[in-house]
Amino acid sequence: LDCVEVLLNTEDSPVDISDNVGSTALHEALLSGHSHVVALLLNYYPPDPKKPFTGGVDLGGKTALHKAAEGGDEDCLNLIVSQFLRTGSSLDARDNTGNTALDIAVLTDRTNVVRVLSTSGARVSEESQGLLEGRKDRMIESKASLVVSKMDPFYSSDKKFPSTGIMKMIFDPSYKLVSAIIETVQVTEATRVAEALVWTWEAADVTMSMLKKAIHYEVTHTKGGSNTIFRGNNLTSKLLSAYAMMTGRSYLTATMEPIITSIITEGVYIEIDPSRLKEGQGHQEQVDVLQKTCSTFINAIFNSSIDIPLEYKELCKHLSHEVRAKFSSNEIKLGAVVGGFFFLRLICPAIVTPQAYGLCKDLHLSSQVTRSLVLISKVIQGLSNGVTLGIKEEFMSVMNPWIQANQNQLDKFLDSLANQDDVEEKLATIKRKPVDVSGEKLTKCMSVLHQSLMGDVKPLAKKLEEEGDHDLSDELKNLVDNLGTLQTSNMKKRSNTVASKDGLDSLVEGLNGGQSLDKSRGGGGGVLSVSSNRKIFTLRREPRK
Repeated sequence: LDCVEVLLNTEDSPVDISDNVGSTALHEALLSGHSHVVALLLNYYPPDPKKPFTGGVDLGGKTALHKAAEGGDEDCLNLIVSQFLRTGSSLDARDNTGNTALDIAVLTDRTNVVRVLSTSGARVSEESQGLLEGRKDRMIESKASLVVSKMDPFYSSDKKFPSTGIMKMIFDPSYKLVSAIIETVQVTEATRVAEALVWTWEAADVTMSMLKKAIHYEVTHTKGGSNTIFRGNNLTSKLLSAYAMMTGRSYLTATMEPIITSIITEGVYIEIDPSRLKEGQGHQEQVDVLQKTCSTFINAIFNSSIDIPLEYKELCKHLSHEVRAKFSSNEIKLGAVVGGFFFLRLICPAIVTPQAYGLCKDLHLSSQVTRSLVLISKVIQGLSNGVTLGIKEEFMSVMNPWIQANQNQLDKFLDSLANQDDVEEKLATIKRKPVDVSGEKLTKCMSVLHQSLMGDVKPLAKKLEEEGDHDLSDELKNLVDNLGTLQTSNMKKRSNTVASKDGLDSLVEGLNGGQSLDKSRGGGGGVLSVSSNRKIFTLRREPRK
């Protein structure tokens, strides 16, 4: 780097000097991925408002942006894109073969370059667009086929569900079907559908990309301020909750399980509502215990930054990026936004219902301990929200001094989560291993999606048509019309509609989204059968033959 700077400061070495094929020093640095050299060279290019910046054009018509796309180094690319945008230069200049920089990225399958250029406003040619779409379709087809094959032993072969076509819609990065589901799913079904989608995405290793789509959709469609994001009971909020429950166990085990275990085993009972105090419980003493316990939790969380999964940090960073793009700086409450994911969707639910997150599974939670955990969760959530307690429950106002005392430290923690500059680089250096999703688990997830699609196909199709996606609407209706009766593995070797009672529970659990068969219905030694009429599943008893 020092040698380059020495040469740049001599009269015989102008920054834009080229060799016999038109390549400049900037071109060579971009091809080699030397971002520090690129940054230095750009500082020496003289500004020329009358001439668009190219960084030099070689004999093949390639600009510095073409070279950055060929080199593939993301730091170099970001430097050149910033220079082009700052000087008003086009990102769509074509070389002598008619290719733009984005075309080159598509042709060489450099997905990181495609992402940077496309999000910066670069356009791809019609020829490369076809290639890009073809690659995307093949990727989605491959993911769908993988998931379908994993579930194949659990389904009958007459009119087999899941349809690869349906699976492709669920995995499609355009997010069209999922966004329609978000707008049409009933609130009572949102949790089940969200869990089914997340586990199915995880089986295909597309969870992170789809959750980023969910974040983008939530932020761009929110009608309130930034502090309202992911605080409702809609499907997008449920998707993040489902993801947190699916992947958060190891972090929660290391960070919070020891504290919760101690509370349970010691039978800690905290109560600060004066009307509910037991004899011998002093109010101020109880407030002090609650403050001390909450401090134990948040100190453990503040000191756990290194243990927080990189995927969570990436989602927080993406959420921060989307919010900054949507709202002006004075409208943004970033702590509340990031806290809406990390605390509201992971930490606080795990405190209230630890066993749902795989914590303290062998311990019994008494009603008094549960009350203590609820109060702790309320206080920590209030801290995360940055709100004053006591509006709905006046007795909670005694915790406001504690919240104010810890607010600055919380803001620093949440800010660090949202501004992890190297998180993508760290994720790129490790091969993330998806959660192992069994074929049986996938089958139960598909049963939920099966019901949801069959029951809501009309509003789904209508929503797609309102968005102008008439072809997708027609395709969805056609695919749903061809979905067959849902069957599970032990049905496959028997008749298509009749199962013994011993084998029925798993089927009914799938049909009812986890609700097992009422045992009182199973008496009498008969045979139970299942039939499907679009969105209505019927159980009936048939005499034993």
